Amino acid sequence: MANLFYIHTPFQLFIAQQIIYSRKLVDNIMLYGYIGNNHKFVELYDFIAIEEFWSEKYYIEDINKWPLFNTSNVISGYYKTKHNKKKIDAIISRHNVSSIFFGDVNNLGYQLLMYYYSVHNIDVIIFEEGLSHYENAYRNVFESTFVVRYLKAIVCDIIFYVPIWHKRFAKNIYLHRLSSSALPITERYSIRPYYSEKYDIILNPNCVMSEKVIGYIKDEIDKIDTSNAILFLSEPFGEFSSMGRRIARETLKSTLSSLSSDLEVLIKFHPRETLTDKEDIIAIFKDHNIKYRIICEQINIPIEYFLQVIRFRMILTYLCSSVIYNGYLYPQVQVKSLLPQYYKLTIEYNAVNEAKIVNNILNSRIYKLIIGEELN
Repeated sequence: MANLFYIHTPFQLFIAQQIIYSRKLVDNIMLYGYIGNNHKFVELYDFIAIEEFWSEKYYIEDINKWPLFNTSNVISGYYKTKHNKKKIDAIISRHNVSSIFFGDVNNLGYQLLMYYYSVHNIDVIIFEEGLSHYENAYRNVFESTFVVRYLKAIVCDIIFYVPIWHKRFAKNIYLHRLSSSALPITERYSIRPYYSEKYDIILNPNCVMSEKVIGYIKDEIDKIDTSNAILFLSEPFGEFSSMGRRIARETLKSTLSSLSSDLEVLIKFHPRETLTDKEDIIAIFKDHNIKYRIICEQINIPIEYFLQVIRFRMILTYLCSSVIYNGYLYPQVQVKSLLPQYYKLTIEYNAVNEAKIVNNILNSRIYKLIIGEELN
């Protein structure tokens, strides 16, 4: 009886291998892909994967979207769904899969597959994936009027979901969001003790890494006094606006001014950070005479690998989701969020849109979860 894991991010693979190791699972199948333009993830999977954990690997295009109705390209989308459904059903049959693991409980495509597989007597298992594991995020589709959404739900069910999946699923896309309690879950793995359903299992992490990852970390931190190091996790604030980029830089300047000059900072850039953003950040460190080293430039492995083996003096971040695991996935470390200072500067610069966005974040329960405060 085999286990099938859906993987579309390197962090999902990180957690999947934690589960395999802790539960001593054998005969594991990896169904892998990526979202958007993150094609480099495929190379990362090869680097991160512990080969003895996996008996087979299969690539699936649009891994998280193929089950859904493609309204922008109806005909090709229809046939892609039929093709992938047939391909994966054959994999499940060939390997006698009894359990399927999903790393994103709020992904609509995966939610649809959960219902489909559960009807076929396959266990549906959810595992830790990041913030989406704890937060059912808002979707823009709900900004349309109810009548428009209702009509879309009817049409999509008639021409796609009922014929292919034998289920009226479109209401979960256009009319309301599915809560995890409504899904046919057999088990759910979480790193933080957040849920308390009968099927919930706390995953106690282990330092499980491929030989490639171990060697890479050693090379990255060579000749660094890690006991006196700070980790800086950047965020692409330029996606807000040019003003957002400017305020982020001013925030970083004021923060670095308060640091001791004998510290060394390890910088990990966000995957979406532009070359200009990176150059601006490096210039700020040089201007403040702060010793720094950029890590994961060549191979952008999840920062959690570093956090499991290095005890940083502090983590500097705006709102990187990695710190949600502080004290759970890696030893407790001091975290300083730059968002309060960023918000203060949005007021000074009269950046109304940025101020509104950041104020909402600062008052959200997710921010409290990330910075370590208990949720109500």
